[in-house]
Amino acid sequence: MSADPIRSTPAATPVAAASESSDPVVLVDGYVPVIDVSAAWSTDVVDRRVVADAVARACENSGFFVITGHGVPTELVTRMEEVSLAFFALADEAKQRYAVADGDPTIRGYYATPSYVAASEDIETAPDLCQLYTICRLGEPGVATVESLGAEDHPVWSRPNVWPTEVPGFRETWLDYYGVLE
Repeated sequence: MSADPIRSTPAATPVAAASESSDPVVLVDGYVPVIDVSAAWSTDVVDRRVVADAVARACENSGFFVITGHGVPTELVTRMEEVSLAFFALADEAKQRYAVADGDPTIRGYYATPSYVAASEDIETAPDLCQLYTICRLGEPGVATVESLGAEDHPVWSRPNVWPTEVPGFRETWLDYYGVLE
């Protein structure tokens, strides 16, 4: 892989430019690194290692990164964002119909918990509501059985996914997205 997998916006000032170091990671003050992960699918172990090292450095230094070269079509990313935002914009009562049951280890469906943004800094803040929606491919009809995790032997893994009906295309989009990522 000849190109540096991490880049920043053109207006950014690099802290350590790639030309100043043998390190392929360019860190930029005030910016989240952008990593091209396309070489992760290379047959060349060195190319894959460069991507892995870039991700590790981004996690160690900023804790965040954006990826490109992932192979997910832009149209699907847009659909996923649209249906997800539509779900989270629903009234609380509607979202609660899909809430994960207390103690459910699969955490399939809607889950909300308060969190505190600056808790690790000992700074008091108003609570932030962490909301998520989760699914698992094993929760789709017949998949757990095909994977030899049938309901008889593994009832937890074969529990069905929970799908909201208020957002048209939610289930189809999430399954399409999951399929591409898998």
